[in-house]
Amino acid sequence: MTSELGYDSTVGDLFVEFVDTWRLPELSQRIDNAKQKLAEEPQATADVARTQGEVLDQIRQYVRATFKQVNVGPSDTSKEFHHLQRILETRQSQCVGNSQLFIVLGTAVGLDARAIDVIFPSAGCLDEHTFHMAPVVRLADGRVRIIDDRGEVNSPPFVFSEHYKRHGASWKLIDRANPLQLHRQVRPLDLNEVRAHVLVSTAASFFDSDRSHIGRPLVETAFELSPDSSYVLLAMARWLEHKDGDVDRAEALLKQALHNDPDRANCCSRYAEHLARRGRFREAQPLFNRAMALLPEAPNTLVSRAMCHYCLEERQSASKDVATALRIEPNHLGALALRAELRNWEGNLEGALVDADFVLARDPDNSSALRARVNVRMHRGEYEAAERDCDALLTVDPGASDGWSSRGICRSQLGRLREAMQDYCKAVELSPSDFQVLANMAYLHLEFREPAKALADCDAALKAKPDYELALFNRGVALAQLGRKAEARESIERSVEAAPETRARADGAIKRFGL
Repeated sequence: MTSELGYDSTVGDLFVEFVDTWRLPELSQRIDNAKQKLAEEPQATADVARTQGEVLDQIRQYVRATFKQVNVGPSDTSKEFHHLQRILETRQSQCVGNSQLFIVLGTAVGLDARAIDVIFPSAGCLDEHTFHMAPVVRLADGRVRIIDDRGEVNSPPFVFSEHYKRHGASWKLIDRANPLQLHRQVRPLDLNEVRAHVLVSTAASFFDSDRSHIGRPLVETAFELSPDSSYVLLAMARWLEHKDGDVDRAEALLKQALHNDPDRANCCSRYAEHLARRGRFREAQPLFNRAMALLPEAPNTLVSRAMCHYCLEERQSASKDVATALRIEPNHLGALALRAELRNWEGNLEGALVDADFVLARDPDNSSALRARVNVRMHRGEYEAAERDCDALLTVDPGASDGWSSRGICRSQLGRLREAMQDYCKAVELSPSDFQVLANMAYLHLEFREPAKALADCDAALKAKPDYELALFNRGVALAQLGRKAEARESIERSVEAAPETRARADGAIKRFGL
């Protein structure tokens, strides 16, 4: 059986050590005797099922006494509690490990032990990104038992079809108030899918390391074993997007995962996060909403949806999601980092700085917190400190166009105009329609006595935002330096129409250039 689960003989040898310790041959003999009795007395089905249940309880006691149940969350990088050899060596396990233990031990004593994928737990015991697995054992009388210590399920024998109805490839609980405390939705797994889960989880431990080349073939093998598993599809999509840069194929796999498993909150949220990373926020929103409907108490999804609202300038909705996430998890770093950015927008600089400092003390590479602290320091005129934070932000996320533009502003304020121009050029390369950066570039070109280049920058900015006051003003100055006085005055007057509070600046320019 360990060989069928994809392990070498070392794992089988480790299991052999348990046979004497756990007296498995005696348990196997009890079931063999019961089955022999059934062959002689067909009416003895209930006795066989009872014996099987007692043997199952004994195995469960052995597992509970021998193995420490551990919680492996999405940030855990070891994933060793999925792999049977590490489970047997460390005596630590969790859901995938437990399922494998029951499959191997159950088969060893003659039980029909399999695994199920748990889509909705019976209680709120799992975090939002957990794919959960549990063992299920079929008894001689046709009833089944589910054993899931982490999911608070140790069911009595029950007739599956009396409690579950078919729901696509899964089975959904008919009565949510079922006194057996069964999982609300389950899906049977074959051995290939169990193997695929182990491979994907092992590969995850290499994802963020310099040994990611070791993890990639594991995910590919998992994909060959179980190409329809949403767990495998999401993992493959992650490698394609973040390691290969193949966002189109990643999106196709995310779509397939959602199609195969529409009631999995993680399928909705992962696809939504992918769309948000690609700037398709309107498409992402309904998927985030669906994920929250499926799993309401999910702080990570709330923060991702809040970021989506924030990028769409729906600041009130973003604040509401952040507040809800912090109610669920008061020190959620993602929520605090986004709250820092929202407080910046509200003008609450002190509050923004408190949140940003709290996050960065625990996660120095948090780009949202760095971005928020940059904005606070720039508002305060602390440009040298803001520049250092920009350097840190661009080390973490060199593709952050706002990091380049903010550093350009800092360097411009510090009088290092040529360096500032280099940063602005990089920002525009990453975000060609950023009208604010284009207007800032125009200002530097004016300082360099390059009015034609300034005019081109202003025209590009105004194409993106026709009423942008700074671009209109700088355009007027560029036209004045080029001797086109009538056009210059018209552009400067238009800047005042867009921002009446700039009247004094406009009058000064009109007088200076004799317009």
